[in-house]
Amino acid sequence: LDTIVTVCDGSSLLRELRNPADVKGQAEALGRMTVAQLMAQQIEFADVIVLNKIDLLDAPSLALAHALLKELNPAAEVCPSKRSVVDLNKILNTGKYERRSSTASLLSRHQDLPPASGVCTRPGCDNHEHGHEHEHGGIAGHKSEAERMGITSFVFRHRRPFHPQRLFLLAQSFESRVGKSVLRSKGFVWIATRPDLMGQWSQAASNVEVRAGEPWWAMVDKKEWPQGMEQEVFSTGLWDDKYGDRQQEIVIIGIDMDDELVRSQFAECILTDAEMAEECPGVVWPTLKDPWPTWETEEE
Repeated sequence: LDTIVTVCDGSSLLRELRNPADVKGQAEALGRMTVAQLMAQQIEFADVIVLNKIDLLDAPSLALAHALLKELNPAAEVCPSKRSVVDLNKILNTGKYERRSSTASLLSRHQDLPPASGVCTRPGCDNHEHGHEHEHGGIAGHKSEAERMGITSFVFRHRRPFHPQRLFLLAQSFESRVGKSVLRSKGFVWIATRPDLMGQWSQAASNVEVRAGEPWWAMVDKKEWPQGMEQEVFSTGLWDDKYGDRQQEIVIIGIDMDDELVRSQFAECILTDAEMAEECPGVVWPTLKDPWPTWETEEE
């Protein structure tokens, strides 16, 4: 496998990223998936994105589509095309393919952000191509193509766990609470009643899923850690003496998005001081109501 290519219809891109309908004729093995989820995942996994039907777009619409694709997958090359005609050198023998998760792709642009004890207050990174204002040494006032189109993103980080019931209620009513401006959010969550595994948060349009992810490194014997992992987690500040690497880290992308509103909705799901005091041995809060279904792992 050399290159993963995704072809997007530029004339319907934004509409499909907001489409909550189920994908028709999907294989049962894939489970329930909406059009918005499928579209977002295909964009995030791609090495090359063919932005097709540009002849049907005016200049502002073309700029918006291009900026949105780069925000969803900044590592991919976007190739505008008419009738799917594209230079074969762009898609064959490129050597671009690298096995990775779409979550890792989304989070990679923010990997330089220091973990926060509270909510990250800026959608920043060191890459000037994204043009965000930075509190940690970036160029304030410089806007990227995405921001000029009203597209913004930020990372919600927190060192405390989510209350399982409050997070569940947010997921069930996500669009009504944050609005339709949030197109995509994806990342890792720590749920207070589930200390062993990270949760994989994935939202597209009105649909939210939280599935079992990998074990937190805190649950893995250090003898089994990859070479260099211990130095990395300690030198980058990813490790807490009590909770290890458990934390919240969710990338949120939207158009004309009310960042503060979205942050506040996630922040309300964080355990309060009184709830933190109810912690039991094993970094768990067993008395909290947990309405989430039992997580199925790959081993099961």
